[in-house]
Amino acid sequence: MYYLRYQLVKEEIVLKTFICSVLMIFVYQVCFPFFLIHPSEAAEPQTSACNITSDQKMVYIPANTKIKLSLMYPLDSKTARKGDKVFFKTLENISINNTVVIPSGSIAIGTVKMADSAGIWGQNGRLAFSADSINTVNNVKVPLSCYAKYDSANDYTFKKAAGLEAMVKTVFSTGKNIYCDAGTIYEAKVLMDTSLNITPEALSVIATTTPDNVNININIAK
Repeated sequence: MYYLRYQLVKEEIVLKTFICSVLMIFVYQVCFPFFLIHPSEAAEPQTSACNITSDQKMVYIPANTKIKLSLMYPLDSKTARKGDKVFFKTLENISINNTVVIPSGSIAIGTVKMADSAGIWGQNGRLAFSADSINTVNNVKVPLSCYAKYDSANDYTFKKAAGLEAMVKTVFSTGKNIYCDAGTIYEAKVLMDTSLNITPEALSVIATTTPDNVNININIAK
């Protein structure tokens, strides 16, 4: 009798243990996933101060803005060398929404692209140079498009009937070098829309407003 009761208790314990195990498995597989946050269901982060700053609209100089430049130093095809720096200065204030961003007298920098001295056979000199960039009042480099090329026709053509004397004279004659005076005026254009990385409010603190500017009104919301 005691043995039979022992067996019944033992079976009851085994059955309860089995039921508890089944319930635990059910809870783990069915209910537990609801407590997990899937990455795709995670809440979007709140806008931080950094994001707010990046969303602020910045002042920019539009592409093709015209800038009148004056050559600061003379250039000569005889003495210039490819790769030499060329210096210009602006003749007008460049303004964005009535605020000066490139004052008159600012320095633009360019490069000699080609320089060949005049030679015998009446070969004339050749000279080419560019204006490459200029800095704004807040020291942002603005790329420019400006290319000047001087390549005059040579003087070595002659007629065979001109005789030996004329031929010899032509062979040993020297062509003309190209000379560009200081103060020669060129027109450059801003190569692309160039952000000044500054808000209109911040720009107004460091810049000035001056009459008779080259003024470009832009939509800051761009």
